[in-house]
Amino acid sequence: MSNGDGIQLVNQIRQIDQVTPIIILSAYSKEEYLLKLINLKIDQYILKPAVNKELFEAISKALIIPKNYVLDISLDVQLNTANNTLTYKKEKVILKKKEKDFLVLLHENKNNITRYNIIQERIWEDKVMTQNALKTFVKELRKKLPVQIIDNVIQEGYKLV
Repeated sequence: MSNGDGIQLVNQIRQIDQVTPIIILSAYSKEEYLLKLINLKIDQYILKPAVNKELFEAISKALIIPKNYVLDISLDVQLNTANNTLTYKKEKVILKKKEKDFLVLLHENKNNITRYNIIQERIWEDKVMTQNALKTFVKELRKKLPVQIIDNVIQEGYKLV
């Protein structure tokens, strides 16, 4: 790498995104280096020279995402991603796909701010997300929710309360 090393790159990625799978392919096998990468929560470390089977297995493993699971969003609030419902105590709220995906994204980054650019990439994907569109989206979602769980971090993004 011409502008630093793998640890610096992974550290920069983890400062803005805690959940994106990271696979390291390197000839460097020093124990101290490997421990630093493990602490940065990489998903796989493959020593060069790698064979296609190792790469395929690592990539396949990193891309597997459970489809049916319940997330604890906050105290007494659960999100069932299989049926797009949010449950607060005994009250159920049916969510649209984009609303569910937004809450999953916030949950993935629950101890950090989910920045606007990450929301753009994951929720709006190929469409343009204006600040007004995002504000309106969050405002409408908050109206549906039985309890306040979304916090706005001004000029940065959103996070779960």
